[in-house]
Amino acid sequence: MRDDAIAELAIQLATECLRVGAAAGAHLDPAMARPMVESMRAVNPRMGSSMLYDQLASRPTEYEALTGAVVRFGRQYSVPTR
Repeated sequence: MRDDAIAELAIQLATECLRVGAAAGAHLDPAMARPMVESMRAVNPRMGSSMLYDQLASRPTEYEALTGAVVRFGRQYSVPTR
């Protein structure tokens, strides 16, 4: 997240997720995306996500469960996803 281009992409993806969640009825504001990502930028750079450590250990990741859900709900609620 320390790379500005990566952080901006993360903000766009988080905004998309929040829009899908809001369309599904959750009380979410897509404007929350930027502060969420900005807070991650302050985390110790040597820390990683569970998916990073799964990938490094050649274990399956939860990518499909997380991303697939956003895409499926996005279709259901007519919210475009990438």
